[in-house]
Amino acid sequence: MRILCLHGRGTSAQIFKSQTTSFRSRLNDLPITFDFIDAPYPTTPASGIDLFYEPPYYTFWPDDSPISLQNARTWLLNHIAKNGPYDAVLGFSQGCSLAALTLLLHAHESPLTPPPFKAAIFICGGAPLPLLEELGYTITPEMRSRDTESRKKLSIQADSAAILAKGAERWGGGGDAGEVVDEESVRGRLRGVGLGR
Repeated sequence: MRILCLHGRGTSAQIFKSQTTSFRSRLNDLPITFDFIDAPYPTTPASGIDLFYEPPYYTFWPDDSPISLQNARTWLLNHIAKNGPYDAVLGFSQGCSLAALTLLLHAHESPLTPPPFKAAIFICGGAPLPLLEELGYTITPEMRSRDTESRKKLSIQADSAAILAKGAERWGGGGDAGEVVDEESVRGRLRGVGLGR
């Protein structure tokens, strides 16, 4: 199985590889190849990244304009044509957005042909709201506000000053990092808020 790995804005293939070492090490007995690639545009580091990782840092698009998103998708499809096929895509943050927009636009434009991936794994990310709007989805003011606020809060939590001042405590989720969480417990919590089956 080949998995294409797309990093977040302000990081790199090498950084994403480092960030996923722990869970990938648990898959060593499986025939999985992870292909980590750098985005095409140099950029500044993501909040707090420069404390732990040296440059270079990259982004898949220089701005959030529709043309930049389309150019990123074209760049990715060219990469897949040259280096694929891939069975799955693994994305973090902006990498999730790129994978999501690629899959959504494929489904919209070519619903009868197979998508470029059989599976997608998203870590802390999703489809860009402007793309969803362009495809005809209604984006309410509340959704837009939540998206903006969550981006701000995550950026503050990951900021260098927060890392230096509070360390891991800055996340304050009330859970223990060593806590074992079973799937049924998570499903039960999701059902309680109307999200699970």
